[in-house]
Amino acid sequence: MLAQAEGAQARWTELTGISPVWLYDKNAGQWLGTAIEGAVGGYSLDFSLAFRGAPLEEGTPFYRDADAYFAEGGRQFVAPSWFVHASAEGGEAYSVYASLPALVLTFEEEAELVPLSRVLDVLRELAQEGLLRAVNRLTLGYGTFAVAEEEGDDALLTPVWAAKAEIYWDAQSEPYEAYGEVWRSEGTVYIDARTGALIEREWAQRWPEKE
Repeated sequence: MLAQAEGAQARWTELTGISPVWLYDKNAGQWLGTAIEGAVGGYSLDFSLAFRGAPLEEGTPFYRDADAYFAEGGRQFVAPSWFVHASAEGGEAYSVYASLPALVLTFEEEAELVPLSRVLDVLRELAQEGLLRAVNRLTLGYGTFAVAEEEGDDALLTPVWAAKAEIYWDAQSEPYEAYGEVWRSEGTVYIDARTGALIEREWAQRWPEKE
């Protein structure tokens, strides 16, 4: 099934137990342990996605201005989400759900990218504003964007640097502790790999002209 999506690749990255089977002693009022030794319960399989060899990023880009995000209708045009999800029950029954892009039209065969130093300057600026606290991963790949005022499954893939980061809408916000854990704000900073500009829209204004 995955091979039918032209240009897209999915690679399994992690197996996570999500619902193991537990025994509960009603008389004693306590949990006893797993019902069966080994792989029982439900498990999810996570995949990393790529398009023509480059990582495929999806999700809402970080906005410096939260009010502008909602005022500009940031959630009005939602780009299609690309994903692969698989689940297994007891290691015997399993199901796979996939949504992968297929190439419809190429607007540019080649694109000149800005130096990495320009990208790092944008991240430094966010850090100096007190918004960016840590960058966990920086990836060059394709960002997925819907086109303004258009409906459907078509999306524009644009070369971007995607920084998975601890980032906040204002400099006063801080991590907080709850339920025995420290909670931090996480987001993805998108930077246009061709211009070095910070992308603060989750949709494109229009389709580009084909060269």
